[in-house]
Amino acid sequence: MLLFPVSGGPLSVLVADVATRDRARVTEVGTTAIEAAGSPEVLLDAVQRDERVADMLVTAAFAASQTSVQGKRRAMGRVVGRAAQDDAAIDESQVMLRVLIDLDAPEFQVLARIAGVGGDQDAARSIADSAPAPIAQALIRNGLVNTAGTLGGGLAILGLTPFRRSLLDFVHEGDQESDT
Repeated sequence: MLLFPVSGGPLSVLVADVATRDRARVTEVGTTAIEAAGSPEVLLDAVQRDERVADMLVTAAFAASQTSVQGKRRAMGRVVGRAAQDDAAIDESQVMLRVLIDLDAPEFQVLARIAGVGGDQDAARSIADSAPAPIAQALIRNGLVNTAGTLGGGLAILGLTPFRRSLLDFVHEGDQESDT
């Protein structure tokens, strides 16, 4: 008995729907990159002139196809577009893109919860301690949280770094204009 039909049927419809969704997500990154660059010509010129920008565009497009977080997809496009506008911004843009790729909805949710407690270190630690270890590790690895060593040799999350604010501002930029 075949669990997945070879052609046609529900599986074919599912695969076609996923492919369409992925194309739309990649297009969203490209459109946002063009908007941030100022024009398609500026983006194309940068991609042809500097392989770092080309690599960033391809990497952002691939990552966009794998996330349901619209703010993240749009932020990745803005990162690429701004790098295309200014060669001096490429290194910083590469860092921002790496961080955006490493985070997704669960990490953004924990960041928002920690931000919601203001500077209350005990509440921040409680939120971080209740999060799955991979989420807390991603926040630490990407420099988004302040930590302190514990007696057991681990790290306790006590609050948020200024970099976290700039990252979330970047992710939420333009939210007033969209439904996200």
